[in-house]
Amino acid sequence: MSYSQQYPYLFKQYGGSDRESRINTTLYANLDLVKGLKLESRFNYQARFGENNSHSIPNERWNFATNELKSPAAQPGQLSTNYSFDKNYTLTVDNVLRYNTTIGPNHEIGALVGYNQNYYNYYDFNASKLGLIDADITTLGSATTMSSIGGQEYDRSMRSWFGRANYAFKQRYLLEAVVRYDGSSRFASATRWGFFPAFSAGWRISEENFIKGLNDYIGNLKLRASWGQTGNNASGEYDYQATYSKQNYSFNNVAATGLAQNKIANKDLKWETTTVTNIGLDGTLFKGAMNFELDWYNKKTTDILFTPPIPITAGTASAPTRNIAAVLNQGIEVTLGYQGSAGNVKYSASGNFAYNYNRVTKYKGQFQESYSTDTQGNMIYSTNLGSVSSGGTERILEGHKINEYYLYSLYKGDGSYKNADGSVNINGGPKDGMIRTPADMDWANAMLSAGYKFLPGNTISKSRIYYGDFIYADNNGDGSYGNTFDKQFTGASSTPKYNFGLQASASWKGIDIFMLWSGSAGMKYYWNAIGYNNSIVSLGNAVSTLIANDHYYYNEANPNDPSNNITATNPRLKNTSDAQNGLDSRFYLYNASYVKLKNLQLGYTLPEKLTKKAAISRARLYLSGENLFTITNYPGLDPEIGAGVNYPTMRQYSLGLNITF
Repeated sequence: MSYSQQYPYLFKQYGGSDRESRINTTLYANLDLVKGLKLESRFNYQARFGENNSHSIPNERWNFATNELKSPAAQPGQLSTNYSFDKNYTLTVDNVLRYNTTIGPNHEIGALVGYNQNYYNYYDFNASKLGLIDADITTLGSATTMSSIGGQEYDRSMRSWFGRANYAFKQRYLLEAVVRYDGSSRFASATRWGFFPAFSAGWRISEENFIKGLNDYIGNLKLRASWGQTGNNASGEYDYQATYSKQNYSFNNVAATGLAQNKIANKDLKWETTTVTNIGLDGTLFKGAMNFELDWYNKKTTDILFTPPIPITAGTASAPTRNIAAVLNQGIEVTLGYQGSAGNVKYSASGNFAYNYNRVTKYKGQFQESYSTDTQGNMIYSTNLGSVSSGGTERILEGHKINEYYLYSLYKGDGSYKNADGSVNINGGPKDGMIRTPADMDWANAMLSAGYKFLPGNTISKSRIYYGDFIYADNNGDGSYGNTFDKQFTGASSTPKYNFGLQASASWKGIDIFMLWSGSAGMKYYWNAIGYNNSIVSLGNAVSTLIANDHYYYNEANPNDPSNNITATNPRLKNTSDAQNGLDSRFYLYNASYVKLKNLQLGYTLPEKLTKKAAISRARLYLSGENLFTITNYPGLDPEIGAGVNYPTMRQYSLGLNITF
């Protein structure tokens, strides 16, 4: 398939075309060799070719708000043209031999052996030139100066042998064993292959004589247990080798080009392994009216492929990818369903719930902190956090959740300000960590005079720390409120602890309704909308009254100013950068739990006596809505898509007619 598309760019500054072609071809054969023995072979070839041409368009830019020319059209010598081409193809070969047989009335045996091979190749080329001779001639050859040229090619391959054997006795006792032997080009020859076994067993309790008398109440009751390993080779294509890139350097005061290492090798790189243990119970109740599934799992991933940061003193090359980490996930999953009827009304409902606990069990060592004093008796705090963890606002550290938030805390005082002897009380400041009143300001000045520090501002002024600004907790007790060592792990992450869903339906005389709910809980998102608002002000743009009224404001010259808003939750807005209120703190960490109505559908099926006259077996008219509303306290765009500024899920309505002849 091939298509071509013309597209305008923002402000019509660029024009051009994209072309993409794809090929997908499969050859296969299924052979019955002898009774119960089958051979399946398949060969697949997939390819993609992409081509892009883009060029500058010499359009004027006009400011319609001021009715002025914002910028004139560019001259041909300022225009650029770009060309890029990329292609990739995949070759896949599968051969599977299956055998199934039955021995007597009670024994069922199955076996499978197979082979898989996959090869992937990618190539691209790109070039840009500046200075068109004529704005209407946009080929690379019509431009005068080469701006950039580049390209790359890489490939990867994987080969796998696998087998499976299963046995069933009276469909009551079930056993299965699976093995895989996988080889990947992403690892050196000594560690290229990985062996991954798995075993499972099942017991259909409902087939036992001692429970058959309860079949009206319990049906298809099955106890399951499994243990297995899988491998992951998701590293770079050549991470076990040192890679090089073109770099410029000075030789005899003359610019020269050469090769420099950009990735450190690790020939010991090997497969990442995930080991899962699962125990489950499922069945039906009350003659099938209710069904249930219960599962407990323990999932441990070891030798996780990860590229940790290294000190800048090690040079500009990227750190080697290593099998450095291990993660534990444990949890339960529950599914319950019910269906029934009352007269002409039929109804059903199904709900699911999942709980997951995760911890990093191995990374770069245990977190340690200590206190000492210098020769003047001043306390010195030290920690190895930088050596044993990585990340910023979200960090990876042994014994903690994956990407656990690491943040400052706001100062919490009791509002007493002074001790009984009149000295400043370090615990007597603002109750919520914001300087709101003259009394709060007097306390802050007294603290600074006593030698304490409020970072990062550390000075009382309108451009540093003032009314409507946060001060931070001195969590390590070194007298500096809000320095780097005061950040703490919060016990929270953006990964949900609970996931749940509900779907329900009902019908009556051709009218039907269906709804689907889903949600997550137990996670938090870092959402600094205050920073976004402040950036708008710093750019000189106006903010809405709603936003302005949501921020602290205090007119020192007129304490009775009706615009004063000293009880606001959010700090003051500034027309400069806001280092004091912009620290990564718990203030911007929000509970992101939510419940969303994903789908609601109302339908009507026309009576059969009407549709038969038109030779139609079934006709159904429906009205459907998706993502209709969300119940949440999260102030961001949409908790389902995570934190940050991204496109939220769209609300959609549709009206349709399904006809079956």
